[in-house]
Amino acid sequence: MKKIILKKFVWIILLSIPVFLSACGDNVSTSTTTTTSTTTTTTVPVMAMRKGPYLVYPNEQNSMVVMWQSTLTPTVNQIEWGTTTAYGNVATTTESSAQTYGHLSQYKIGSLSPETKYYYRVTVDDLVSTGSFYTASASTENNLTFYACSDFHGTSYQNLVQQAMLDDIAVEESRQTFCLNAGDFNADSEDEDNWDNHFFTTDYSSTWQFLRNIPTLSGLGNHDTYHADWSTAEKPGELVRKYWPLSYYAATDRSYYSFDWGPAHFIVLDQYNDNAAYTLEASAQYIWLQNDLAANTKPWLFVMFHQPAWTASTTTGGGSHGNNIYIQTYLCPLFQTYGVDLVLQGHEHYYSRVEPPDGIVYLTIGGGGGELGTPDTSASYLMDSERNYHFARFDIVGQSMEVTVIDYQGYPVDSFTVTN
Repeated sequence: MKKIILKKFVWIILLSIPVFLSACGDNVSTSTTTTTSTTTTTTVPVMAMRKGPYLVYPNEQNSMVVMWQSTLTPTVNQIEWGTTTAYGNVATTTESSAQTYGHLSQYKIGSLSPETKYYYRVTVDDLVSTGSFYTASASTENNLTFYACSDFHGTSYQNLVQQAMLDDIAVEESRQTFCLNAGDFNADSEDEDNWDNHFFTTDYSSTWQFLRNIPTLSGLGNHDTYHADWSTAEKPGELVRKYWPLSYYAATDRSYYSFDWGPAHFIVLDQYNDNAAYTLEASAQYIWLQNDLAANTKPWLFVMFHQPAWTASTTTGGGSHGNNIYIQTYLCPLFQTYGVDLVLQGHEHYYSRVEPPDGIVYLTIGGGGGELGTPDTSASYLMDSERNYHFARFDIVGQSMEVTVIDYQGYPVDSFTVTN
């Protein structure tokens, strides 16, 4: 049985700290925008970066994928990397296509050392963008820090939450690892323009800095299945998979997967491609989940999905909000049998910590940017809840994990300890 120790904070103001200033340089362009003759003025297209560069973790200790998307076909399209800002390694790459929503490039940097900081620089014609990352911890490592936040929705609060995470990471360099997102990148993630105008908008400088230095690993949310007209996609999450092309999805048209980092194993479920069928014992995802749980050898085990099993709600139906009774009935017993330590959830735009009798902590971390909701303080087994924008930091040291929830202004919200 896992031991949960509650701690209450004395509220303090955390000082903002400059973050990754040398590693997060802005995209810079010196292109001339017009040419002038004695009779005409001709507009010359200027190369710009639509997305990135940003990081995608390939579930390998010795690799990291860097992606970016430009507005035009580049003449120069290269990446440099190394353990210092002198780099020392260089490679060129080609874009995926020259179509309107193409010009997407990616490069997998391999043969890296685990638990090592690397710097990289992407050059697209006269645009230069820099960033850094840490490779995954070795499989024998006992300690790990990582972050989680959900339901960004492409709002200005998303930018503030991610800046707050950058400030927190700057306190201790070992915190520069990865961030989990339980779903909902945008309000309508099946619409290309929403990615440009909301989640990846150049108005959100902190989002751009965060993504180029911290790989994000996401589950599908309901808004990741919507078009701009709110119709549902035939293949839910198709654009999420386009911009986060994880090599270890469990199936070609499904978005469930698992990955390791140091002492922890993480399982991410897809609640939307099969609706509620994923909770049935005969379904492919259920069988995969049971096999993945049984095969785990890591001392720490986490599961993440969008619609919460347990949250700050008195609703127990299988609808779009409240506790998901299907997961409670069919999946939570699996979680208990295989010793899941903590479940991460989104969908409800608030923070809540629920601890039902199964000994598992269920966190709802839906305050990443979407319009806030109000937790129901009379919910069963509710230990804490807050209506604010926030993120969570997880610090594993051996057999103990300290979980700290912080709001977008740097104020502590909740803290508790899990032991296994």
